[in-house]
Amino acid sequence: MKNSIWHILLYALIITAPLANIAAQNESKEKTVFTFPNNTGQDANDLHILLSEGTPPVNIEKVMGIEKVGGIFSDFPREGKSPQDYAGGTVANGSSITIQFKEKTKVRSWYWTRDGKRIGEIQQGALVSVPDLPESALVCSATGTGRTTGHIATLALYNPTNQAVTTEVGPFFIPSDGQHQPYVVPNVTPVTVQPGSTVNVPLQGYCADIHTPPVPANGTMPPVKDWISPGSLPADWMPSNANGWKPAAGSSALNPGTSNPLGHTIDLVKHPKEAAPVLLEALTRITAAYDGMKSSGNISTPFSGNPDKERESVIQQTFWIYAAELTGTGYKIDDFSKNTVKQYEAATGQNYQKQPAETQNQVQGGVVDFWNTFQAVGNEAKVIKKEPDYLLCYDKKGCAAGSYLGSVKTEADCKAVGGKSVRKGLFGDCKDLK
Repeated sequence: MKNSIWHILLYALIITAPLANIAAQNESKEKTVFTFPNNTGQDANDLHILLSEGTPPVNIEKVMGIEKVGGIFSDFPREGKSPQDYAGGTVANGSSITIQFKEKTKVRSWYWTRDGKRIGEIQQGALVSVPDLPESALVCSATGTGRTTGHIATLALYNPTNQAVTTEVGPFFIPSDGQHQPYVVPNVTPVTVQPGSTVNVPLQGYCADIHTPPVPANGTMPPVKDWISPGSLPADWMPSNANGWKPAAGSSALNPGTSNPLGHTIDLVKHPKEAAPVLLEALTRITAAYDGMKSSGNISTPFSGNPDKERESVIQQTFWIYAAELTGTGYKIDDFSKNTVKQYEAATGQNYQKQPAETQNQVQGGVVDFWNTFQAVGNEAKVIKKEPDYLLCYDKKGCAAGSYLGSVKTEADCKAVGGKSVRKGLFGDCKDLK
């Protein structure tokens, strides 16, 4: 039971956004130009596309006197219809074809075949749509993965020229489209795209809003032209009301890297360019603080046996706390606890309130251990004003014999709700109250 509980906590920590309602998004946005990459592991000689509105292809080239769509397929629809079949050419594994349609449409699904037999999976929506990438010979777009943390999106870079193009990807602030999460991609990834080919770059990042759902798997990310490359936050930076910041007393957020309260909130949808460098600075400091504390032995959670997942979850949760304070939306231990309970019930099919005291104590003990760790990392990073460590409060002396009453900040708070004993996290010593 204990290992399954930690598995459930892991799910709650890094897979979903606890306070979001996730909406499905299967088809692409309405466009005229789409790129279809072949990542099946085999060369393909047929492409099959289902469009929301039938419209014929228009990027037809003559190759040795033969008309070919995208310079590849000689057999293609001449009239607007759907579904559409393309043949009479070969798209090598790892390559792609770009098709421009006469009018705007949406790609509902598509797949490759080889000699009439399907290869690879049926793709829902357009895996790659192609807006212009400013100041570059590359064209690109990105699709979501459905994740809030880690591999949050795949950026497709297509090189239509006859020369290799080398570029650097990141760091980025990917703004919200108004329905889904914004993200911060903190690292720089060098990429070289060979002539006529597409490179799919997995973007590693973190969600910046716990209250909205992630972009669904294969869902279209906001256009790359709208992504923000945050500059460095000046050492003397202060929030200004003129730039979208609103005074907000009582926030635990600090001006990153200082002991000064930020004292303001901002709307990430309305003012993404202003918020981006603050979020990147905070995330960078949280990451450095975690790595330093871990190497010095000052991080210990129930996930210590899985260091990669522990690192990812603690950084994301600490960043969520900071971002929620930045936006004034709030994210507290009770939110984290409620989400963990929901994940427990979803994974087990059992009513949490009907579980034995031992099971509930393990879940809530893990919640407190993690939350105290998030607070410690945020304080070390100088992005969050640390709260007192939370205690587990029980209704009887001898914690193991009692039922969990709640997470409290002081022994007096525990007494106030009828508590008889407290413990600092799952692994702390039990203390009976006088």
